[in-house]
Parts: sequence; structure tokens; C-alpha cells
Amino acid sequence: MKPKKKPAKLGNGTRSYAETVTASIDRSNVLFVAPDDSRLYLSAFTRKRIVEKVQWCRQNFGIVQEWGKGIARHTVGKGIIPAFNTPDKEWNRAATLAAEHYLLSPSQCDVAGRRNAYEMQAHIAEQLVIVGEAFVLHSENPDFPSPKNGVGECPAFYAIDPNDVATPPTAKVPVHDGIEIGDFGRAVRYFVKLSADNYAPYDARDVAHIFEAHGTNQSRGVSPLAPGVNNLVDIHELKRLETKTAKTQRLISLVLKGTKARAGRGAFAKLSNDGEADAADTQAVENLYQGAGAAIARLGADGDVQLISGNTPSPLVNEYVTDLLLRDAAAATGVPIEFFWSRDKLGGANARGIFAQADAAFSLLADKVIYGWFEKLIIRFIEWRVASGLLPAPPEGWRDAISYRRPRRVTLDNGRDAKARIEEINNGLANMRSVYDEQGEDYRPHMEQWIEEPIEFLEHLKRRAQEKGLSESETIWIRSMWRSLPPGSGAMDAQGTQTESSPSQHEEDMANSQAVKQKADAYGVAVRAGAITPQEDDEDTFRDALKLPKKSQPVANAWQKDGGVRRPITLQIAGQTTQQLPAQTDPEENDATEP
Repeated sequence: MKPKKKPAKLGNGTRSYAETVTASIDRSNVLFVAPDDSRLYLSAFTRKRIVEKVQWCRQNFGIVQEWGKGIARHTVGKGIIPAFNTPDKEWNRAATLAAEHYLLSPSQCDVAGRRNAYEMQAHIAEQLVIVGEAFVLHSENPDFPSPKNGVGECPAFYAIDPNDVATPPTAKVPVHDGIEIGDFGRAVRYFVKLSADNYAPYDARDVAHIFEAHGTNQSRGVSPLAPGVNNLVDIHELKRLETKTAKTQRLISLVLKGTKARAGRGAFAKLSNDGEADAADTQAVENLYQGAGAAIARLGADGDVQLISGNTPSPLVNEYVTDLLLRDAAAATGVPIEFFWSRDKLGGANARGIFAQADAAFSLLADKVIYGWFEKLIIRFIEWRVASGLLPAPPEGWRDAISYRRPRRVTLDNGRDAKARIEEINNGLANMRSVYDEQGEDYRPHMEQWIEEPIEFLEHLKRRAQEKGLSESETIWIRSMWRSLPPGSGAMDAQGTQTESSPSQHEEDMANSQAVKQKADAYGVAVRAGAITPQEDDEDTFRDALKLPKKSQPVANAWQKDGGVRRPITLQIAGQTTQQLPAQTDPEENDATEP
């Protein structure tokens, strides 16, 4: 059914964003020309030229090298280590030992034998910061065949230079910058240049291509330093210009005015209006000091000398370079320039923000290294060990039970963070594995050592007590000096069950000792006051409370000789001689009055 009336035209729209899209004489008309095919985010020529300029920056700026190496150092540390967490503890231990030896052996894990796996992690991280992408081939090492026929050789990796991934001149399939593109913009094959006319195709499933795609269907990586290349070039030129200006000003120390130049006369000769000066007067000194102000210019009434004093480099140049050019160049790396440069200008709150931002960047970069390349290497190696009969069959779901221990997190508040972790553990809000993972360490050796230390302490105490003939009470006292459980944790009963309400043995012994001490103090006061007469049963009571051994026979004989009671000096019977006690004096007073 046709409409009875044609709809009115919608018009040309409004002037929304007119100032943004319209050219003006006040500013340059800049724009990004979107390609017809979004897979062609940038041409091969553009990408290669960016890499060449970035590599020039890396060769001429120590700070650029530190951006690459420093970010890689904090991202990987000594290495991102795999941890196997299946229910089978023995298998976990065997797999960990095998992986550790493999990852540390360049001759086994690297086809070229240049780097071990941990060094390769750092290399990939540095490539992502400087070049913007990394290529690693999943291959096999012919020097390490499997002991079982039909299994194949040991899995290994091979690092591919990004500039070697290029389009063959005779390519007959759709290839963009060395990558054959298939459906949905997915990489099918990578072409690697081996020599001038030799290109080797590798299946995309065997190549780890790690990069950050800014465009929707972007196929190659772009260096994060690309926006800052011009700034770095400007810094380099400013540095050369300031250096040349300073040198020029130091070489030209003064300007002579009002005198005629004469051949054979030195610049600092005895100048006069009549021109009768001898060039030899100061020429020798000038040659020796190269015009460094070692001579004196003598001029007539119509002559003049103007000294040149240098004022370069200007202090404004430093602020311009650091606060604008260098900061803008570093921003694209994700790590603020203050993390590597001029930390002394930061306050506490600002420094914490800088460190938090840097820590987040390191964590995201570590994810790309792990899940872009490293995890597949670990899985391939464990599967090869199992297939070769070098490792028992793993439990079901072992691939999903792999975790990765990263380097210690970057923080400014180590003491505060440590205290918070202790409180989280004591309150049951964290576990040892998560806490030690944050520190870049494995919790299992710490847990095993925590168990071994008290066992070793008790065994050594038992042996030494026998050698020294220590009594049971002395042994108990020494045992009580072992470290107590952390605050907030409960003691363990004989069955190993935690009892939150019951104190630890050490705490109980300390409480009993304090109670006995208070009782003994009160007992002594009462005896000296004549309110209590000491008797033999009192000693038995105190010995039991302090867990001391029973009275020896000489002690029992002494009590029997005293009639079972002992009256203090103040209550002795009349007629009994008493020994005069020395007067109580202040030790500090005695020390002060001694000659």
C-alpha cells in the first residue's frame, strides 16, 4: 500500500560539534582518516617507521631504556612462577620440580638457547613497552627427544623479531603486514622472513602474538611511545642546542671594540691606538690557555672590551622538558614519569597514587605475558612429560588448577600493609596462600618450616635436657619460652581441634606463674607482719603451684629440726639471740657516695 503523501525531508540537522569538525584559521585541521577496511588500522610502512624511531629513542635516552627494563623488572621480577594446586599433593610437588628445572634451562626451553623462560617473560614485557608487540613461536627442541617413541620432542619456544614478520613479495592470499587474515579478522598464518627471499609460513595456532589492539580489527601492535616520539626528538634537539650554545659562550670570552685587527697580533696583546704593540707579548700565554682569560687587553681611549657571560642552560628548559615533553611521552606506557624520575617532588598522598597506578599497569602487563604465551608453554610441557612417562598422570582438571605467583606488589606502605595482612589472617579474612602470593612467594615452604621449627625445638630441648640433667620444671620453663601463637588465634587441643576460648599452654603457664607470684608476695607480707607462721605444708603448696620437684631429704630434715614451723625474726621467743640485720640503704646512694 503506497503512502498517500511523501514524508517531509528531515533537513540538514543542527550545528552540533561544529567547532570541532569545522576548519579554522585559529588552529590546525587535524583528523584521523579511517581506512575502508578496519583491519588496516595502520600500514606496514607506518608501523615500521614508528618502530625505527622508537628504537632510535631507546638508543639515545637512558630513561627510555629504563622504561622498558624497569617496567619489565616490576612486571616479572625474578620470574612469574607456576603453582599447581590439584588435590594430589605429591603430583603437585613432582610437577613443580619438573617445571622449575625446565623453565630455568635455556638449552631446553629455548630453541635458540638464548634465554630461560623467566628471561623470556621479561623480554616480552620490554617488547610490549618499547615496540608494542611480541611474537613467540611454540616449537620443539630437537636436542631433547622423548624417551618414548611416537611422542615427539620437548616443547620449546623461539622468539621472533617483530620486523621479521613481513609480507612475502609473491603472496597469493590476503596478507597484511606479514599476517594472513581470515574470517572475522582472525589471523590464519604468520610469514616470517628468514632471508632476503625466503619467508616461512607458521600456523597462527603455533604463534603467540601479544599486543594491545586499539582498533576494533587491528592486526599489528603499535608502540606505546609512538605519541611521544616527537617530544623525545624535541628534547634531544633542545639538549644539543643548549649544549652547543653553552660551549660557544665559553669559547668566546670577550669582544674587542674600537681597535683594528692586525695580522700577527694576538687578541690579548698590548693593544694601543698607535698599533705599536708586540704580538709576542701575550701570544704565548694565549696559546697555552686557549683564550681562557689568562692575558690582559690594554686599549686606548677609543677602545672597548665586552665580556661574554653564559646563561645556559636556562632553568626554564628543565621544567619545560620534565613537566611537559617527558611527562607526555611517558604517559602512554601507563606508568607515570614520577615513578622513574623526580620522586623527591612527591608528597605522601601523591606518591601513593603514583605507586598504585604503576602497580595496576604492571599487573595488566603481567596478564598479557601469562595468558598470551606462558600458560600454553607450561601446559605443553606438562602434557609432554606425562606422555613421555616422566610424570604420573595428573588429576582431572589440572589445567584449571594452575595459578601464577607474581613478583611482590609495588607499594609505599610496607609496614602498614604488613600489619593489615596480619590482622586479616588473625580475623580469618585471608589465608596464607593469598598473603604470600602478594609477596611473590610460595606459602608451602613457609607452612612446612613453621611446623618443622617447633618440632626441631622440642627434639633439641629433650636432648639437651638429658645431657644437662635438667629437672622437669626447668624443661617446662624453657619450653614456655617458645614463640606463642599470634594474637587472636586459638590453641589446639590433643586432637588438633582449634579452641578459641582456651588459651595456649604458654599463656596458661604465664598466667599461673603470675598468680603464684602475687600469692607469694602476699604471703611474705603476712609472715613479716606476724599474721602467718610459716609451716612445712606451705612449702609443699608453693612447690606444687610452681611445678617444682618435691622436697629433697635434706630440706625435710631441716624442717624436722625446726619443729615443722619457722617463726620470722620479729616473732622469735624471748631470750633467743637475734642477728642484727644490716640497715636498708639505697644502692644508688651508695654508688654516689663511694670514692
